[in-house]
Amino acid sequence: MEMDHALGFLGILSTVLVALFGWYFVDKLAAKRDVKNERLKLRMEYLIESYRTISEATNRCALSETQRSKLEAAVSDIMVLGSTEQINALVNQLNVIADQRDAIEDGNVVAENVAKETDWGLVLQLLRDELREKLDMPPAEGGLKFLRFPRTEGCP
Repeated sequence: MEMDHALGFLGILSTVLVALFGWYFVDKLAAKRDVKNERLKLRMEYLIESYRTISEATNRCALSETQRSKLEAAVSDIMVLGSTEQINALVNQLNVIADQRDAIEDGNVVAENVAKETDWGLVLQLLRDELREKLDMPPAEGGLKFLRFPRTEGCP
């Protein structure tokens, strides 16, 4: 009789222990998944905003102070949150801008070419491709196109 009680108790104890370990393990996995999802969500929000900011600033002959500030913030966000490929494309773009600025500061006349030669296309393409992938959307066909209305102030 005592043996039956002992076996019953061990059976109940083992069931409780398995349930507790199972609960603990599932809880840890869920917490890890939640943190990973929150990180991804935050990263995507920042990269979407960076995409919007760069696309707003690209192919313009003059940027407002607000656009320049937003563009600087977008560059910083990509440097922190971008993929290696996005960061490399961004650094290449920044080097082109720096080279053009040096040429202007040295007195060379390249001001008319700055808007044309400053091509954010690769950075935007890489951002678009990753955003679409992470959002479970099919790859976009074709290149990037932007709608620009003529401005009268600050443009040739």
